[in-house]
Amino acid sequence: TANMINTVTNSNIEIDNGKETFNMCEAIEGIRNEGERIGIIKGERQGIIKGEIEGARKANIETAKKIIALGKLSFDEIAAICNLTPEEVGELAREV
Repeated sequence: TANMINTVTNSNIEIDNGKETFNMCEAIEGIRNEGERIGIIKGERQGIIKGEIEGARKANIETAKKIIALGKLSFDEIAAICNLTPEEVGELAREV
């Protein structure tokens, strides 16, 4: 039975062939724990990516505000430089 679980779930449950019994509850708990560990890792990666995207957007907005304050470029040019829409640049201009 334990060998079947290893095969079906692609688990690496250690089996002591010298034992006469195998605790299925422990095996299932191990599988669940591994799934939870993988889920946590994936969630952390997604969080890091989301944070990087949000950080880059904030930096682009701050850069756009500085360029707007200089008053030398059009909203379209600022939008192209800062990866924003001209409408977003217009909204920022009202704040500056």
